[in-house]
Order: sequence, then C-alpha cells, then structure tokens
Amino acid sequence: MVDKRTERIIGIFTLIIALCGCFLVGFLLYDSHIKGTTGEAYDIKIQGDYLMFIADMSSSIKLDEIESVQFYNESVPEQDGIKIGTGTSEFLTGKTSLNGIGNCYVYVYKNKDYYIKLVADDRVVVFNLWDKDEAMSLFDNLTLSQNLEQED
Repeated sequence: MVDKRTERIIGIFTLIIALCGCFLVGFLLYDSHIKGTTGEAYDIKIQGDYLMFIADMSSSIKLDEIESVQFYNESVPEQDGIKIGTGTSEFLTGKTSLNGIGNCYVYVYKNKDYYIKLVADDRVVVFNLWDKDEAMSLFDNLTLSQNLEQED
C-alpha cells in the first residue's frame, strides 16, 4: 500500500507532465500557425541536380526524372483524401489526394491563387511558394532544365 504523501507526489508529477504536454502541443500549434502566415512553413529550391522540398515531410526529385511541369493561375484544388503530413488553415505539406489531381504530394499555402503541378517518374507534386514572383522564377528554372534535358 502507498501512503498519502507518496500519492500526493505521484499526483503532482502526473499533473506537471500533463501540463508540459499541453504547453508543448500549444507551442507546436502556434508555431505552425505563425509559419503559415509568414511564408516559412517550407522551402523549395533547386540544389545541384535535385529539386528539394524542405518541410516536416521533406523529399527531393532528381531534375532528370521530371516529366512535366505546369503553372496554374488558380487556387489549389480542394483536398479529398487522407493526409499524411502537416496541415493548418494556412498551409498543407505531405501526402494527400486533391480533387481533379488524385494522389499527390503537396507543399502549398492555401490562400494563394496559383500553384505548380510537377509530374515525375514515380509521383505528382503540387506546390507553390509564398511569393508569386519566386514561384514563377522556380517554374522558369524547372522548365528550362526540362527543355535542356529533352534537347540532349
């Protein structure tokens, strides 16, 4: 049998652990919200021979595996499937299914009215950047590298 003093100590430690867990979850939700409103939720860049998607669920695609790249001046299609990754009201990163596209990987800010759809050997990626000019520049670089590959 446990005496009352030991029960109180166990209760206090349990309460402290529960409070720390609540604070951690609150911080993570707040941090994700801030990243989504400042354009820091993820980063996409060309590095060497790869297009890098740097986020909670990071990945990369070799440039010579890209089959097609298209730029759309419209909002990202609605999500219609199960998501694996990080999603807030501001952004979505991970694996999902989008209306009209199907299963894909996404790195999108939901409030932007443009996106890029990339088809590679083994996957479809839908993404945008916080700044439309940066997104257009990345799209131009991808289409340029794709055209160079096709000319070889």
